[in-house]
Amino acid sequence: MIASKSNNKSDMSANKASSKAAAEIKSGARPTHSEINALVANFNHGRLVESEKFALKLTQKYPTDGFGWKVLGAVYQNQNLLEKASVALKNAAAYSPKDSEAQYNLGNYYYDQQLLNEAVDYYRKATELNSSFAQAYYNLGSVLKELNLLPEAEASYQHAFRINPKNAEIHFNLAQMFYEQQRYEEAIKH
Repeated sequence: MIASKSNNKSDMSANKASSKAAAEIKSGARPTHSEINALVANFNHGRLVESEKFALKLTQKYPTDGFGWKVLGAVYQNQNLLEKASVALKNAAAYSPKDSEAQYNLGNYYYDQQLLNEAVDYYRKATELNSSFAQAYYNLGSVLKELNLLPEAEASYQHAFRINPKNAEIHFNLAQMFYEQQRYEEAIKH
């Protein structure tokens, strides 16, 4: 193939844009606030088709940034596209290892798939990253209870309760767990 020299301004602009995109990918650039806000607005308004398209663009433009992957995983979960969700959520957790929500979302995916030990690992990561993440402690307690690790489940539920004492689900699960262990007086308190 022979390359021809072009003086066409649109070709030059395309080359500059291509070079800029390549530099962004190499440098680990992150989405702008306006890109993030646009994606969040679409997702929060239930516009899943638009959210998917925009998240895909972000993952192509910023492939090592976890945000686009995180939203894409949530979109795919909402669309019940579980294999695609798995890939996106794993990328989100890997590219955002300090994002408690990314770890939590992957934990939820594993919990939904009944991969309980994997769910425990990611819920624990989420709680290590954010010690005030009540829902992660609650979900961790639920998984540990299913695994019949009752003392650990109780500790996790209690931690969630200390963070969010008005959450009815936490009260209910604590009461139910105490009742199942014939700890009736403690069950009545919840």
